[in-house]
Amino acid sequence: MFEAISESQVSSNIKVVSINFDSDKLFQAIRHKSDKIKLESYKSSDLQNNSQIQPLAEDEDILFLIGKPDDLLSCIKAISEPMIISCILPEFSNQDLSRLEQENNSIYVLNNTQTAESEICELIFRIHQHITEESTKEGSANVIIDVIDLKGAFKDAPYIKAISAAGYGENKIQDILETITSQCNSEIKSNSIVVSIVADENLELGEVFEIMETIYTLDFVNEDATILFGTSFNKDMEDSLSITLYIGQDKP
Repeated sequence: MFEAISESQVSSNIKVVSINFDSDKLFQAIRHKSDKIKLESYKSSDLQNNSQIQPLAEDEDILFLIGKPDDLLSCIKAISEPMIISCILPEFSNQDLSRLEQENNSIYVLNNTQTAESEICELIFRIHQHITEESTKEGSANVIIDVIDLKGAFKDAPYIKAISAAGYGENKIQDILETITSQCNSEIKSNSIVVSIVADENLELGEVFEIMETIYTLDFVNEDATILFGTSFNKDMEDSLSITLYIGQDKP
């Protein structure tokens, strides 16, 4: 089953909080891409009780927490309202992740310590871009990914993986889907996927259905998976197309 996400006019707030993590370069990279994302850095000693932790999430829709599992647990336990995405460095991926799985958060395990900063930056910026994108095509069926859609899709999937690919020209859809397939682990199945499609104003409904039907046939997608999709238009894309998959998994 796949369905379009209902159109949203709500602006979403995103905050990134690092705990016991040297975030200077990361924050510089994020600021270079967008000045609308809030950035804060703490030592665990700064966050000893609920009165210190809960203000982190005030007025936020998505809260990114970056650090070791143990450093993030107390924050996650004290915060209930926004969607929390915990970004875990790979050297800590086996450190008590099971405790994080039981909490109200989505866990994103980074692939490589050396490229952690760029990987986190790209993940944060992609989500920020997709949930705040505005239509450039008057009267179009522009459907924006909403925080509620993301949170609902992944409420039963503790781990989240993001894969992006772009293509240009006549074979762009096939090229993109081949790239996405090459980045997925077919042994880890998914029951929940959110697809964001960004294209120029010439994107046709038939192309959207081709994309969605092909995604359903990929090896990592369960037969009864629920797939939500959103589309947005960018007049500068010309004949190019960008697709991002947010994949919910039960293991990293």
